Formats: sequence, structure tokens, C-alpha cells
Amino acid sequence: MTRFVALLFALFACCALVSAAPRRPDPDAGWFTPSEIAPSTVYQLRSMLNRWSGRARAEAQNDRPDFCREYECPEFEEHNKTGYSLRTYEKASWVSTEVQDVKDMKSAQHIAFRRLFKYIQGYNLDQESIKMTVPVTFNVTFKDVHGVMIKDDRVRFIGSFYLPGKYQENEDIPVPRDRLVYTHEHPKFTAAVKSFGGHADEESVHKIARELKAALDKDGVEYCPSNAILAVYNEPWVTSGRHNEIWIPVKEESDDSGALFEVAAH
Repeated sequence: MTRFVALLFALFACCALVSAAPRRPDPDAGWFTPSEIAPSTVYQLRSMLNRWSGRARAEAQNDRPDFCREYECPEFEEHNKTGYSLRTYEKASWVSTEVQDVKDMKSAQHIAFRRLFKYIQGYNLDQESIKMTVPVTFNVTFKDVHGVMIKDDRVRFIGSFYLPGKYQENEDIPVPRDRLVYTHEHPKFTAAVKSFGGHADEESVHKIARELKAALDKDGVEYCPSNAILAVYNEPWVTSGRHNEIWIPVKEESDDSGALFEVAAH
């Protein structure tokens, strides 16, 4: 009987692994090619354990938003408005990279994510692995103040990862080996935020940014018209229940939102 129960348990575990395996995304929708995201069995097991333990941690930490799931994310205060919300984030440490001479957002996302992911995987002077956090942000500079991005090499893309809590508590932050990657502290800032689902392609980013700017114009809120930040909270292979946001820096007397995600001296 014991052997029969053990066999049933092993069969259940195998089925769970198969069902939990991430689907390969459409190459046009993510940051990786299919061969780069085919996870190993060990990775699948670790992801499942992280999700299970993450749910328990999330239940214990009621102040963590549901869309952060098991990952650490920056804390904020939020005030809901009609069609959007205003969030204030305290100063925090991030790691960033600027992508230049790329004419489309998809290519810039791919390049920025790979550089940053390589850094947290240990490509730093301390050879230290750093836990993944959310969101992954992409700062897009528009050439048209109405929210239309002109596709030329002067458009700026800055990808950023929020650094885990222990690095927010004055612990030494590993120095990147890649000269195009840099760590920095962001000042306190306020942003108008609008959420949306699906994969965040260039068309959807422009659409949501225009809608958010129209709402801010209606409410008489002062904001930076040539700048928008895409915040992504899901892995590229996740196909349902995705959570994305557009952040637009707004001017508050008590913070430094105008300098949001500017390139630091490095």
C-alpha cells in the first residue's frame, strides 16, 4: 500500500511539472528567443516552490500588492483618481541601463533586459546573485509631446530593475562589470499610473500613455509630456493574467519627479 501511495505521489508530481512548465512565448511578444527561455526541470521546480512560498509570504505581508506576487517590489502610497491613480514612491536603489541607437521599443526592451538580468545572475565584481524583483521598468522618451514616439536614434530607452530590500538598507551594492549597467539611488517621486493587461507592445504603450495624459490634462495635473515609463510585472512566457502599468511623472512640490529615471553619471 505504501508503495502504491508513493507511486501515485510521483505520478502527481510529474503531472504538476508538465502543467506548470512555462509556455514558449511568441518571439514577437517577449524579451527572449524560444531557445533562451526553455527552462530546465530544476528551474521549473524552483519556480513552483517560489510561487507556493511566495503566496504564503504575500498572505503574511498584507501591504504587498497582489500584482507583485511572490516578488519584492517598491513600496508606495496610492490615491485613486478617475481612470488612474497617483502613487508616491520613496527614494530607493535601482540598477539601470540605457539603450542607444535602437529604433523600436521591442529591440530596446530585449537588449536592456538581457544586460540587467546578466547583472543579477552574477555578472558583477562580487559575482553575487541577486533576487529578481518587479516591476521591470522601461523609460521611453517621446519626441512628440502628444505621446507619439518618433522612430529615430535620438529616442531614449532606459531599462531598470528595483534592487531587493537588503540593498535598500545600506548594504554594499555589487558593482556591475558591464560599463553600460549602473546602480543609483532614485529620489522620492510621484507618478500617475494606469494599468492594463496583455503583452505590452509599442501600440498598447502609446495608447495607454495617450489616455493617461488626456486624463491628467482634464484634471489639470502638471506632468512631463515627453516621458513615460512602462512597468512590467510578469515573465515573458506568462500568457494570461498579465499586469502592466504606464507611469507618467507628475510634478509635486515635495519630491523630485522631474528627474525620474534620468541617466546617472557613470
